[in-house]
Amino acid sequence: MSAWRQRAIGHLAVTIVVAHLAAMIWKIDEWPLSNYSMFSSLMKGEVRRQMVYGVTVGGGERMLRADAYFAPLGVSKLSHCLNVANRADEKLKKRDRATTDERLPKVARSLLDLYDDRREKGLHHGPELIGLRLYEVRWRIDPKLANLDHPEHRKLVAEYVVDQP
Repeated sequence: MSAWRQRAIGHLAVTIVVAHLAAMIWKIDEWPLSNYSMFSSLMKGEVRRQMVYGVTVGGGERMLRADAYFAPLGVSKLSHCLNVANRADEKLKKRDRATTDERLPKVARSLLDLYDDRREKGLHHGPELIGLRLYEVRWRIDPKLANLDHPEHRKLVAEYVVDQP
């Protein structure tokens, strides 16, 4: 191997090591120089999510957790999108904008339309709904997921219920 090639390989190796050290020191989370922060810290003892509950014909509520209800979004993506929308609305409310109170109920109405459309097409077998409620829910982490259907705290964020005759 020529001396030029040996020096080039040596410089490349030093550059890679220095880049990795810099990424670790300044916590740059860019692949392939990542410190993988998602896996390098402990999780909190609780989980918060934005969840969709269906309002049944009898007035009861049911948590809608099946991905088929809101495909192509799925429950986890939908929860993330609702969280982002909720935070955006809270920022706008702080700026005293009157239109923010109507955005999330419109989201709930659109989700109900999507749910009903997919139900009519036979893409899921969920119950007939007359409305949707968007909640921020909180659970303590249970390794066996025994409390998955029963969050410890629910806060109503928005709702849309169809007027019945």
